[in-house]
Amino acid sequence: MMPMSDGASSISIPQDLASCRALIEQLVQTVDSQFSTIGQLEQEKEELKLTITELLQRAFARRSERYLNDPNQLRLDFNNTDEAADAAEGLTEAVAESGRTVKEHTRRRRARKPRSEQLPEHLPRYEVEAAVPDFLRSCPIHGERRVIGYDCVETLELKRPELRVRVTKYPKLACPATPVCGIASPERPTGLVEGSRYDTSIAAEIITNKYGYHLPVYRQQDQFAGSGWNPSRSTLLNVLVASAFALRPLVQHIQATVLADDILGTDDTRLTLLVPATIPEPQPGDVKSQRTYEKLSDAFAKGKPSLTARMWAYRAVNVPLTFFDFTVSRERAGPDLVLSGFRGKLMADCYSAYQGIEVRTDGEIQRGACVTACAS
Repeated sequence: MMPMSDGASSISIPQDLASCRALIEQLVQTVDSQFSTIGQLEQEKEELKLTITELLQRAFARRSERYLNDPNQLRLDFNNTDEAADAAEGLTEAVAESGRTVKEHTRRRRARKPRSEQLPEHLPRYEVEAAVPDFLRSCPIHGERRVIGYDCVETLELKRPELRVRVTKYPKLACPATPVCGIASPERPTGLVEGSRYDTSIAAEIITNKYGYHLPVYRQQDQFAGSGWNPSRSTLLNVLVASAFALRPLVQHIQATVLADDILGTDDTRLTLLVPATIPEPQPGDVKSQRTYEKLSDAFAKGKPSLTARMWAYRAVNVPLTFFDFTVSRERAGPDLVLSGFRGKLMADCYSAYQGIEVRTDGEIQRGACVTACAS
């Protein structure tokens, strides 16, 4: 081969047929190799395009607005304007920045800790010694064997919850030979139901199963039956309802603690309330129960089987507590009653009732439509 003046190379063509054939085969192999390289480069180019598109979606688009590369999607033609050039330059910088961000995040990602198969240390433990067969206790050559140590194997066991009956004996005291003095006995504590037949631990189990583990009452019947007690569904429901008075002071404490914060978040969700066959009478002086009675009575008179009720959540920002309030409607009276003692910033949606509450308190309650507004 001889170099040419323009930097390319010239190929000297041989004169004999065998040399020409060898040269042609070599050129064919070179062309095939170049075609293969071009194909690989084209594939890498397409993969890089897909990577850039994915990085742009992750870095700049909301989940609901992410771009999907659809060949049927029309594109806007911005021509070769200065604005288009600036946008393209900004896009290139954004891609580079997102790539650096991904690499940095990859470098910072912590290695996963090996999964531990050890049983929790806080669980109580007891020891048993495995029985040793007689043929292992004695060596046929040296006689009786001695214990030189133990191999310990931990096995997790489950013990079914145990039910027991506490018999409380109340002494009856009287004056000897003087029945006129009467009989004295210690005062009985207030029970959940008449006769104190069911302890608060039973109520706690029913409440936890129903509201913590979402276990219906009829399934709890089987659970208690497995421990030796076969309660009726009405019995479990009566215990559940009767426990409300014991929990009311705790609920009131949580509500007071939440409302004492200076920033409060709230929202509501719909619930379907079945209209009962018997409308409960309102409690004297209770505005909420009076409103509930009116709504249920009106629905009952109109023959409605249900109402669209509301469950309101109130969350303190500086205190990790939340309490819930149930109302039979979404009228302003619900949150207005709860927030009567609150003063501060209220993070809520654009429901007009919140605006009315802000006006009622003469700005002592400031509604923030978003976190930024409330933090300002």
